[in-house]
Amino acid sequence: MTPTLTTLGMGLDPRAAIFIRGDRVLRAIRPGHEKFYTELLAQPFIQALIAEGLLIGTRVSAETVPGFTLVLEHPLIAPLTFPFEWPALMFKAAAEATLALNIRLMEHGYCTVDGHPWNILFAGTRPVFIDFTSIVRLPADGRWHEALEFYHTFVSALRLMEKGYPTVARQLLREVRGGPDPALANAVLLNSKRFESLPPPQRAVQKVLALVGHFTGKVSKRARTAGIAAATLPVLRALAEEVRAMEVSPGSEMWSDYYDGRADVGYYDGTSASLDALLSSSPKHQAVERLLERLRPATVLDLACNRGPYSQMAARKGARVTGVDTDESALDLMFRDSAALGTGAIPLYMNVVTPAEPVSFRERPFPDVAERLRSDCVLCLALVHHLVSRGHRISFAQTAAILAAFTEKHLVVEFVPAEDRAMSDFLKTRSAEFRDAFLAWYSLANFKAALAAHFPAIEEFPSFPESRTLLLCSR
Repeated sequence: MTPTLTTLGMGLDPRAAIFIRGDRVLRAIRPGHEKFYTELLAQPFIQALIAEGLLIGTRVSAETVPGFTLVLEHPLIAPLTFPFEWPALMFKAAAEATLALNIRLMEHGYCTVDGHPWNILFAGTRPVFIDFTSIVRLPADGRWHEALEFYHTFVSALRLMEKGYPTVARQLLREVRGGPDPALANAVLLNSKRFESLPPPQRAVQKVLALVGHFTGKVSKRARTAGIAAATLPVLRALAEEVRAMEVSPGSEMWSDYYDGRADVGYYDGTSASLDALLSSSPKHQAVERLLERLRPATVLDLACNRGPYSQMAARKGARVTGVDTDESALDLMFRDSAALGTGAIPLYMNVVTPAEPVSFRERPFPDVAERLRSDCVLCLALVHHLVSRGHRISFAQTAAILAAFTEKHLVVEFVPAEDRAMSDFLKTRSAEFRDAFLAWYSLANFKAALAAHFPAIEEFPSFPESRTLLLCSR
């Protein structure tokens, strides 16, 4: 049976209508644009960009779409991720890719009509520009007129990240094609000592960014035009160098040193050798490895992944892996590790209890996070006791429902008992009334009962420390 043809995207492209069928994206070229995109696709430099992976794979499709004479075809890149979910280094890589693509296009007389991050998806750790019909001929003045949008979305966010506010930046990126208030980012930039210490060529580029950053509705048309006029090919190259030099990696947070060699966790520094050594350091790691070997899932979601050793374990077995966490530093390290190891495991900033969703048009909503990240196997290790006791304080029933929403086939989840040090230290800080009420329901039996409402088969395995239990829950 032929897969259903489903409309994709926001419907904003005046040059194409986008559809999805199975694992392919179909781009139906609107009347009047067929000749341009047929000839563009045949250009050697376009084929080179596709071969390098900077531009989405594109070919003329054998598929037909009623009302269109030319249909292009792209592979479907999964999972679908959004700019406000990317760690700082991942966001920076997307910015560099957008500039690199436009520099290459401008060298041949073309550019994109978009400068925002929503046209980038990640194939593993590689940023890919996915909007083929965003490519148009370069205006006669030789300027990339979308530089202003690039400044407002990419550069404003990067400035906040560079100054140590990555979580603030991502919260301001949720609106489709929107970004942080340029005045806010500009104030951060102008108050930075680094601004005055830059060498003259970079300082010149920074002054352009500072000028554009003041576009809050009170700036003259002359100033606005001056900012856009800077986006010639030489300035774009200078801007690319400046973005490349940005130090956006966040500082250490509460759980950033989780794998620093603690007896109950082990040591992991992102290298293949340390990952191999980690496997032999505790029964828990060995049990997870054996379960991954037994299940052989095609897709894995690693909840509270930290730096991502379990993500890398799964990816080394051939799974497409996504790790999520709220530790900015650990996620940045995981992105760097995945690139170095060649696993393609993707880290995302996300709170699975209260996940952020994009702010978009009401009639064309994006799929929710559970639909986007739903995986054959979900790993949830050393997390449940945090969800039910600290912060959110949700019930076992709520926890099980959340985990089930992300799980296609199997869930590997760890239960930490009340007598475990991680829990006993916490309970000591609470009132007797809280402890009594909490201990009345916090038990492995009650947790398994909540999971059983979603998973008919549950197996137990030893974890580490010995008081902990791993549960394999299967549909």
